[in-house]
Amino acid sequence: MARQHIVNYALCFIFVSVLSACGGGESAAPLPGGQLSSEPGASMPVQASPAPEKSPQPIKSPQPIESPKPIESPQPIKSPQPIESPQPIESPQPIESPGPGMSPQPGISPGPIFSTAPSPESSPEPSSTPSAQPSPLPSPSPTAQPSVSPSPSPSPSPSPSPSPSPEVSPSLFPSPSPLPVDQCDSTSECRASYGDLASDCADSKSEISVCYCGEQRCDELASPEPSAVPSPLPTLSPSPEPLPSVSPSPQPSPTQSPLDITSDLLLPQGIAAYEPTAEELADLAAIKERFFNKELKGNKPSESAYNDAVEKYNSYNIRREGGTISGDALKDNQANAFALTIARYALHSNNQDAWQKLVNLVWHVAKQGTTDTVWYNTREYYRAVMIAADKLNAQQRKDVYAGLAHIMHFEIDFVDDSTWKTEGDFFKVGNTDYAYLGSHIYLGTALYYTNTDIEKMLYVKAFKRRYDRAMQYSTGTFDFVKPDGTVFHHWTHTTQYIYTWNVLTDYFDMLKDTAFRMERQSYERLRDAAYAMSLICKNQTFSNSSATRFPMSLDSRISDSTYKKIAEMGPYYIGEIDAYTASYYNREIEPYFDNIQNYDSAEGFYQFHYAALGAYRQNDWLVSFKGFNRSFWGTEIYFNKGANAYGRYQGYGTLDVIYEPGAYDSGFSEQGYDWNRPSGSTTIVKPWQELIALKDRQDERTDANFAGSLRFDKVEDGFLNIEGQSGMFAFEFQQRNNSASHDTSFKFKKSAFAFDGMVIALGSDIQNSDAQNNTVTTLHQVSINTQKLNLKGQAIDALPYTKTDFSGPTWFINEYGTGFVVYDSDTLDLVRLNHTSPKSDGKGGTSQGKISYAQFNHGKKPRSASYEYVLVPGANEAVLEDLSASKPYQVQQQNSAAHIVQYLPSDTWAYAVFDATNALNQGWIKELSRPLMLMLREQGTLKLSVANPDLGIDYRSYDASKVFPVSVTLNGRWEIDHSSTDVELALLDDATRLTFNTQHAQAYDFELTRL
Repeated sequence: MARQHIVNYALCFIFVSVLSACGGGESAAPLPGGQLSSEPGASMPVQASPAPEKSPQPIKSPQPIESPKPIESPQPIKSPQPIESPQPIESPQPIESPGPGMSPQPGISPGPIFSTAPSPESSPEPSSTPSAQPSPLPSPSPTAQPSVSPSPSPSPSPSPSPSPSPEVSPSLFPSPSPLPVDQCDSTSECRASYGDLASDCADSKSEISVCYCGEQRCDELASPEPSAVPSPLPTLSPSPEPLPSVSPSPQPSPTQSPLDITSDLLLPQGIAAYEPTAEELADLAAIKERFFNKELKGNKPSESAYNDAVEKYNSYNIRREGGTISGDALKDNQANAFALTIARYALHSNNQDAWQKLVNLVWHVAKQGTTDTVWYNTREYYRAVMIAADKLNAQQRKDVYAGLAHIMHFEIDFVDDSTWKTEGDFFKVGNTDYAYLGSHIYLGTALYYTNTDIEKMLYVKAFKRRYDRAMQYSTGTFDFVKPDGTVFHHWTHTTQYIYTWNVLTDYFDMLKDTAFRMERQSYERLRDAAYAMSLICKNQTFSNSSATRFPMSLDSRISDSTYKKIAEMGPYYIGEIDAYTASYYNREIEPYFDNIQNYDSAEGFYQFHYAALGAYRQNDWLVSFKGFNRSFWGTEIYFNKGANAYGRYQGYGTLDVIYEPGAYDSGFSEQGYDWNRPSGSTTIVKPWQELIALKDRQDERTDANFAGSLRFDKVEDGFLNIEGQSGMFAFEFQQRNNSASHDTSFKFKKSAFAFDGMVIALGSDIQNSDAQNNTVTTLHQVSINTQKLNLKGQAIDALPYTKTDFSGPTWFINEYGTGFVVYDSDTLDLVRLNHTSPKSDGKGGTSQGKISYAQFNHGKKPRSASYEYVLVPGANEAVLEDLSASKPYQVQQQNSAAHIVQYLPSDTWAYAVFDATNALNQGWIKELSRPLMLMLREQGTLKLSVANPDLGIDYRSYDASKVFPVSVTLNGRWEIDHSSTDVELALLDDATRLTFNTQHAQAYDFELTRL
């Protein structure tokens, strides 16, 4: 019976398509205000569009989402009325709409000719389980609430107005039956099993993931043995409210073949060209309407603003004569200042002179040529280009498209998956700048500069393809997301440029309920990066050590609304409100989401191995640890742009504390800031004329390669395997010859161990040959007003104040409540003063402010200097008195070879071993084949966590992180109870050797029992 329904539906669809095709070409009614002039010679014959429908197409009315209260969104398209292609521009008849039969534009290669052979996406053979791209969301877990069934879709109608149509049974689009085993976690695993025909891993993170070859399950074409897959990522608990299953848009009917098409546009390979279905056409119309409202509509400019724009337009002497355009040289970055004003004035007033100026301007710029890439100074111009699209004639559209294809590098996305990384050279466009600056240009081109519905569909799919590819983990130090959730730009982890996530989120949201939505994995990586960013923030602010080229500009670049939007679009991508971003929003922005798994405070230690960064969090404070290695820089300096001229020491092993009000209320300020003394850093105190950058681009580099963090007491099902209850940070530094004022003899080793709300900080091997300037380790530097320093119970508010005559153990609490215990205080200095410092732009200005700092003064030309102290956020006097009287830890080793600490309350050992050794013999560790960080504890069984901080990637490299074999030899004979990785165990006479591979500097966990 179900098969009969399918046949009837297919026959009905073919019949309606024939009627539609016979209806002739579209005829646009004249709009008020007259018609723009058409240039002689510019018109071209227009062929009938290959699209099947010529009348307004009724759109399926999706079932509204019953979201958990008080969420009012996400809302699908509400109107059951037909949605025509949006007509936002109430303006004259377009100057000649181009047809699909135009000859190719010189200099633009035509797209590939599609054969009529069956493709994986559109098979001519009927399928017993018709599916659609993107693949349906996974079925809910046993604990999930049932999904809301999609509303039935009306059948296509040839009449101009929709009429009620019989319900289409949801059984026409059945979900694939689950297999007894999980087939895949990614499309690449499907291809390993089924070859290049495999196109998708449907329900990739569920326990019944299925490989698809086009629209058919691969195991229905062949039956290879499913590949083994890694353990799935943790499943977030479902919302108690019913959430929608996203209904896939139907594919072409089984009798419909891919089309042979010839187009003036570049066309993507590997995406089937077929007549879009009624629902796909409705989705495209909805996307265009959303895009228009978000990117183009804006507000009407004032008369004075418009007049100023016209004056700038006139200054370029633009003239149209017949079919030609001329004028003074004008490029898109010059037109950026006034083009959008003219465009929006024309749009909102329907002023014919404004429309004509806009057409002239856009065509003239296209004829003049464009810049080499999209950039900050062209964003507004290309919004004007999209507004002008419907007013251009065929030749003008071709000229503008040539420029759009040039700056957007469509050819990179328009090769298929098997060749895009090599032939496509994604590195030209796969950076966060292109996403931030060019997303509206790309999707705008797809919606406004394609000529047929088929082309429009192909371009929107190619737009989706670009960002699905971008959201794969990037290799080397290239842009986008890494396995720990960090986001790279300018060859390293960045907090400043992650504002791209606001734009990406808007486009993921724009496509979320359509046939063109991004893949589930892409959404998860979008979410992971946003949540990872939140973990290094307190109250949406981060420490200055992560501020890169914008010192003391510490606000998160991901907006509050972006976190909310990511959470709310979860039902369309993962089947539920996203618990990570929703709980963060509740915790740090405002209570809003109900009935979610709540990550109340995100407490614990987080290991960001692609940033040499650790984050130790409790309910009302955050401690950040920061270093760098040979793979990436520690500070970004653009001296020629006035950015961070004195920021050399920004990442020199810093240790910052931020309290719940945020960084600015925790003592971070540029006013009077001493650039020589970042909190936690070890530095040479230079005169300003030596500290200032001496080159236009002077990023801080090191010749050492040991920097990173390690989480311990792993949180099961924790975030991205980076979350633990305790942890450590370690950093080896060897000064690189970055400029004439850098002393290449400068080196040090430092570590920090986080247990039970305190940090044990060690330094050793501090040395250099600078005989003019002191070398110091700064415990803290804060900006102050009227706050007092507490020195062993004595309140100090004097200014200036300096104390250097310490001996033996001492303790103090700084002006923001951070406590410090120093057991050997002979070199300790406490200072409060009014301080004048140069402004960060290096242009000669100064700033004044009150600051307080504590430091170990290692003197001039130090040789093997060291330090030790304990930091306690939110300290009180009693705790510090107890710590001062009795250490809760023992330092087992502190030299150039290793820093080893035994934390006594839990008998946890932590090791920063800077050199391979066959004679360590400290605690349970006997030998190590490589420099490593390790933490372990024996309580019945031996729990061991290991990280190799060497990422195995070169500076400014596209190469993947290298795999390094590692061996750890334990004292005693042990057997493995549990391991997070493949391991080879060898029993020796009085020892046990574990051999395993490491990659990405991530943590590996083992549990062993003594034999």
